[in-house]
Amino acid sequence: MTRVSVFAPVRWAKTVPPILRSDGQPDQTAHYVLLALATWANADGTGARPSVRQLAQATYSDTTTVERALDRIQAAGLISKTCDLNGTSVWTLHLTVVHDGPTITDRRIERRRATDAERQRRRRARRAGQVGRHAVGERDVTPSDTVTAPVDNPVDNPDVTQSHTVTYPVGHGVPPRDVTGSDTVTSRTQDRDTRRSEVVYQPLLTSHLNQPITLSPDAARREDFDEFWSIYPRKVGKTAARKAWDRALRDATPEAILTGAARFAAQRAGQDPKFTPHPATWLNAGRWDDEDTPGLRAVSGGYRPWANPANHDAYDEELL
Repeated sequence: MTRVSVFAPVRWAKTVPPILRSDGQPDQTAHYVLLALATWANADGTGARPSVRQLAQATYSDTTTVERALDRIQAAGLISKTCDLNGTSVWTLHLTVVHDGPTITDRRIERRRATDAERQRRRRARRAGQVGRHAVGERDVTPSDTVTAPVDNPVDNPDVTQSHTVTYPVGHGVPPRDVTGSDTVTSRTQDRDTRRSEVVYQPLLTSHLNQPITLSPDAARREDFDEFWSIYPRKVGKTAARKAWDRALRDATPEAILTGAARFAAQRAGQDPKFTPHPATWLNAGRWDDEDTPGLRAVSGGYRPWANPANHDAYDEELL
């Protein structure tokens, strides 16, 4: 059977007065069954013909629960059975039944609003009380007709402050400052000044400034590598050279590597740099241990064994 979906019966099922259980709470099962039944009704509420099994599937209930809910809804006067068609009941929804007063949901909303309003009122009252206490120095002071400081009454005790009479008009609370005009410094002030005078300020110790600065192992390794980089005659592949430097330090000291690099740089001075190995290659091969090889010297006649002679007639000479 094709299921017809309309909105008027569904809106009515949502706003209809709920069916109450014996304990006075809404019958939620009956409400869900009524909503599901409304989706099969026509616009005027007639012709709702779902099977009990279909209602059970729509409400995630069993067939017995749905049948009992239909009986309670029918007893409340919200629906009536029109006829049975091929073993399936045809229902009519009484859309004219509407609630004429606040529902249980409305009453719950009203109670929640009243609770929130009371909570807000108490919060405002607490804030007002805190503001009042701050205004008088965290104390509740009730202003009288006048606020009078101690009367002038000279005494011989030097620790007692001699005061003048100060009168404030009605309606003003005690100000947040001392209302006594003192002629002498109180003993409490004297004690505070005495304690301040006893404070001894220690000079800043500067002995540590003359101590040598010790670098961390990582900082010392970086500084040694920077010195090697400045000495080596070919500066390519710095990242690879830094990694090779760290590996080389496992077998040699920085001083030995730097000495070998300086010796190698002197050997390669004035020569084509493209034949100079990369720094990483030099370090990975342990070349800092190479012996000092003197440069090739020219033989008599200016002839160099690695260069062709200027006069090719030399090749025509008879060999002895």
